[in-house]
Amino acid sequence: MGWFKGQFIDIIQWEDKNPDHLVWRFERHNAEIKSGAKLIVNPGEAAIFVNKGKPEHVFYEPGTYELSTSNYPFLSTILGLPYGLESPHKAYVYFVSQALFLGMKWGTKGKIDFNDADLGPVSIGAYGTYDFCIKKSEHFFEKIVASMPEFSTASVSDQIRTIISSSVSTIIPKSQVPLMQIEENKDEFQKMILGPLQEELDLYGLEIKKFIIADISFPPEIEEALGELRKANVEVMKMKKMKDVVGTYQQIAAADAMKEAAKNQGMAGGAMGMGAGFAMGNQMTNAMQPGMQSPGAAPPPVPAASSYFVAIDGNQHGPYTPQQIQEYVGSNRISKSSLVWKQGMAQWIAAEQVPELAALFAPAGPPPLPPGGSTPPPPPPPPGA
Repeated sequence: MGWFKGQFIDIIQWEDKNPDHLVWRFERHNAEIKSGAKLIVNPGEAAIFVNKGKPEHVFYEPGTYELSTSNYPFLSTILGLPYGLESPHKAYVYFVSQALFLGMKWGTKGKIDFNDADLGPVSIGAYGTYDFCIKKSEHFFEKIVASMPEFSTASVSDQIRTIISSSVSTIIPKSQVPLMQIEENKDEFQKMILGPLQEELDLYGLEIKKFIIADISFPPEIEEALGELRKANVEVMKMKKMKDVVGTYQQIAAADAMKEAAKNQGMAGGAMGMGAGFAMGNQMTNAMQPGMQSPGAAPPPVPAASSYFVAIDGNQHGPYTPQQIQEYVGSNRISKSSLVWKQGMAQWIAAEQVPELAALFAPAGPPPLPPGGSTPPPPPPPPGA
């Protein structure tokens, strides 16, 4: 006797048209699946047979499958034994998208506390994008979907964003990378974050295909301070590069002089050639390094005075030179307790604690007289007394 002899053959396939759905459950006649039903699995899909809330079998490969106990023995555990394997069964079929979901957005929840060696404690934020897919459909079903008839990307993206935010907020502060170098180290951060992030998402059957940190944001005053630090670093690198060029030229000039000396006969010729080479090197040095002139030349320019940022009425102002700060002290806009900061300082401190500025707050008149100083001393005794 055939199993459900005379029954129509069912076609079981993903009929939902919503591209945002990750999971969709096939619904038909109280979920009765009959003998000889055709299961169609299209590219980019997987199909899960679920019995009593547990996955029994997963069809990952695209194709058309005829559902019978001879083809798939797992069906014998689902069908009703009291009916001699001839009864409809209540198993469900869930279709799970295997597509790659692109450009999902993430961002840190709140600010990340970061302690920078130059700028002290700073609150930063980060955001970016990620691409993900469902790697193991049975794990995803058991951990996330359960008995829900459908499941969308919005339902899982919130959970992924929470996991990403936690990983970013932990790993970036532990790296101890200076704030000024964070932008150029974003690729390294992405690799550092992706490893532990993927380990956690493996538990849910999910895979991150691409993880990108689009930007790391700072408070406006920190952006300004970082700008000053970057300018200073650029100047330092220019000077270093200039010195390297000069040193290389001196070596080349000396080597050329020695070659020329070897062509001449006698010690005098060798000495003259070497002297000419060193002279050429020194001329290049003097031309490229105005601040390193030979004795008798004009002295280098006077170094520029330090510049300070000052907190006035709760806002950052500056940078000001000590002379400009003295004018503000005279107009009572800046006091000795006003907070100041300049490049190289670890944090903001009171102006009176900066040796260069402390003199600006000294009393303008002479110190007070000592006790008894108001009574003039007695006149000296007359001569011969």
